[in-house]
Amino acid sequence: MKRYILPPLGVITTVLLVGAAASGATAAPDDEPTSVSSIATVAPEVLADAVSPSTTGSRLAIGTASADIVLPEDTSDPVRYAANDQILEITLPASGAAGTATVVDGFVSYDNLDGSSTVPVPKQDGSLQIATVVEGPSAPTTYEYALGLPDGYELSAGEEGGGIAIAAIDKSNLLGVFAAPW
Repeated sequence: MKRYILPPLGVITTVLLVGAAASGATAAPDDEPTSVSSIATVAPEVLADAVSPSTTGSRLAIGTASADIVLPEDTSDPVRYAANDQILEITLPASGAAGTATVVDGFVSYDNLDGSSTVPVPKQDGSLQIATVVEGPSAPTTYEYALGLPDGYELSAGEEGGGIAIAAIDKSNLLGVFAAPW
């Protein structure tokens, strides 16, 4: 599997819906604003059409008609996205430095321990959004997501600042697209 690091794309905002029964995940305190409540206030469309995961060992699994998504208990492991008999691995920002998954308002959130948090959100259509919430001025200004591509696949930049496609080198199969950050 090839490893790539996406160039900093600014603040990428996308989210993951997860059930509160996740093994290893803890509940967020009730008395403070959460990354999920911030997303619900600023970009509620990110939380629309999310799919709840089930617990598989120490991971949270989501299955849709077109993809299987596995979220790690902590960010020392990547998010695994499987579609079209191929597996894409996405390492979240602050990999290894962040704590374990926390269930927040029914979603999984990872504290990046740097003034930001990451909330992956699997969707009913098989897509995955990953929201990085900037919580204050001490947060980084760029975020890197390392990608593990299946053999025979490559990244292709979109036109005019558009997204990045993950496609077979011979262009016979499209695995996914990273939309441009908004």
